[in-house]
Amino acid sequence: MTIISGTAHKELAEKIAKEVKVPLCNASVSRFADGEVSVQINDNIRGNDVFIVQTCSAPVNDSIMELLLMVSCARRSNVRRVIAVIPYFGYKHHRRGNAISTKHNSRFLWSGAGDFAAMLQEMGVDQVITVDLQRPGQGLESSFFDNTVPVETIISTDLFINYFTHELSLNHPITVVAPNAECFNKARKYQMQLQKHYKKDVKLVAFFSMDTGSGPADAEQLKTFNHLEVENGDVIIVDDMVDSAGTVQSLSHRIKEAGAKNIYIAASHGLFTDHAMEFIDRSPVTKVVVTDSLPLPKNASPKIHQVSVAKFLANVILTEHFRSVINEDEVFEEEE
Repeated sequence: MTIISGTAHKELAEKIAKEVKVPLCNASVSRFADGEVSVQINDNIRGNDVFIVQTCSAPVNDSIMELLLMVSCARRSNVRRVIAVIPYFGYKHHRRGNAISTKHNSRFLWSGAGDFAAMLQEMGVDQVITVDLQRPGQGLESSFFDNTVPVETIISTDLFINYFTHELSLNHPITVVAPNAECFNKARKYQMQLQKHYKKDVKLVAFFSMDTGSGPADAEQLKTFNHLEVENGDVIIVDDMVDSAGTVQSLSHRIKEAGAKNIYIAASHGLFTDHAMEFIDRSPVTKVVVTDSLPLPKNASPKIHQVSVAKFLANVILTEHFRSVINEDEVFEEEE
């Protein structure tokens, strides 16, 4: 087994390697003066299962190109399999179809994530491991790979629940909020798990927007089917990602005005672009909890807390590697 780290999030790759108890491969990923990527693997990886850890952090296109070239380099080294470990699978913003023909009331479906998947497949990826890839009916990223490339996603819900039940004490009435329709099922799981642990009623509030476009939602335009009763309570807003934090800022102000005592954000991925940290600092949010699928920016707010997915990813890597080794041993035994 070989674990190779890209430059996007080496800290996470080191955590994974420590959990797996395998040192990171000696690989050089550098750039020429004009920005071109150079990949050189200095260890012998012939015949190995190669796991390439590279998240889609900013600049996203550079991270993707680096990943593609690392896959190519591994393939040319005559490895047994190449598994891409992509904690944050990029191009989530482009998952909706574009309305092309208003005359025929039709739509051409397209996704940048689909193009990314096609590139990975063309370069020779055998499998993809990621974190909280959206389910069918939401992002559909996994459906862009054909049936020759298994896609396995870590579900981080239990990781967040563990934080909200063991590392943080919610002593007030609890309300779980889904800021959009896509996060409703996820928020429902939070509600059931928190009710089970705290042995008290946990409310669930869902917001819906008539705007189907990407980008921050205007909290004033969000509608809810049930009354927002959060006075003197602990509120957990469950989302897929925190990007520019525009929704976080506007929705948290609305919830605070409704009387909430503490407001927590639980989001799978923390992109924190533009003025996100400034918005978070100015918002009434108590804490923003995200996984370490992406590195934190240098100006990270003290309100940000990361929970690590390294152990989860390490367990999947070990399972996948030893499954393939055991299957290969069985084949050799049959031949003998």
